[in-house]
Amino acid sequence: MVAGKHHSSVEYSTSRKLPNAELAAFEGILAETERPWPLKSVCYRSLWPRVSNNVPNVPGRVVTFRSIFRGRLLYAAPGWLLEERFAHVVTAIVPGAQTLQLVTPRANVMRAVAAGHEQTAFVPWHTNRVVWLMPFNAAHAIGHLWNDASDEFVGYYINLQAPLSRTPVGFDSFDHVLDIVVAPDGTWHWKDEDEFAEAIQLGLFTPNEAANIRAEGEHVITRLSSLLPTRWEHWRPPPHWSVSTLRLPEDVQR
Repeated sequence: MVAGKHHSSVEYSTSRKLPNAELAAFEGILAETERPWPLKSVCYRSLWPRVSNNVPNVPGRVVTFRSIFRGRLLYAAPGWLLEERFAHVVTAIVPGAQTLQLVTPRANVMRAVAAGHEQTAFVPWHTNRVVWLMPFNAAHAIGHLWNDASDEFVGYYINLQAPLSRTPVGFDSFDHVLDIVVAPDGTWHWKDEDEFAEAIQLGLFTPNEAANIRAEGEHVITRLSSLLPTRWEHWRPPPHWSVSTLRLPEDVQR
């Protein structure tokens, strides 16, 4: 679920092993000459007007990612827009960024969302630095997680979510609750299966929608050896990029 899902430490299962991942392009989009490091080699192409910061110490744009359920905003986070191509978009968030998150107690959050009584609040992002690679026309996103204090790469977080839609300030989606955690060595496990089952029982997803969400996750798992690594594993924010620019727009809840 979206409520602070990347804040706590990640635990990994070692029961399932993947083949050795080869350095392959994600969906054939990133060519050998289009590596995302160093930063100056990033090819940025915007398909919509400049919408956010004019702060000189942040190249490019700050965009807002939102999770919307039945017209209600459940989650919002800003991100530095690192790359935008026809097939995907790449953003980054670091501790200290302003986010809007569900603050309903975790044990009650599904029932609250189902009833339309959830509570949200502005909460600073903490612990993990995350680079999100989000393909268009696909129901998942690939998060690359580092412990920001130690700079340790702790693995990947495959977030199952509705395909992206563009907004004037960024991108909207809806979190599908069920997720996949992948360790740096390629071992993986499902995450939040209990919450996903509760969401189905409460009617947040129809049986058909739930089956499609699970199928998307299973499809991603079968392709992990070709999806990972993504070539974003070596990205670091330039030291002059200020977290103070990672703020949500004033009208984010509209």
